[in-house]
Amino acid sequence: MDNDQFEKRVRFLLHHLKKMSREMPSDLRQRVPYELLSSLAANLAQATVLAEAGFRDSAPELPKPVSNTDKTTGKYVWFGQVSDQQGTLEKAGVPGFFVSSKPVEIRVQMHLLEFILKLRSIS
Repeated sequence: MDNDQFEKRVRFLLHHLKKMSREMPSDLRQRVPYELLSSLAANLAQATVLAEAGFRDSAPELPKPVSNTDKTTGKYVWFGQVSDQQGTLEKAGVPGFFVSSKPVEIRVQMHLLEFILKLRSIS
């Protein structure tokens, strides 16, 4: 991927991340600054997040157990050891992920994970 393609990809991802972040509840939206979205877009454009976090082109899976889809809402629901999941994503270099037991930070991270999964389906 040349520099122009990379920058175009970052802009595409950032556009979608900003659009998705606007749909977040306002109390969480303020915890997701432009810089975080920009870093996430650049990281996703480099494809390192997907590869290092265990995503595969042929089978888009997260490290187990991370998420499941709630049949009633269509939202991703985390289960299992949240701190292990956070640590895995943090080690993979995913911006916005770090080990925390604070409910508001976990909710923000759940939204970020949902964004990544949605982007995976439109990319």
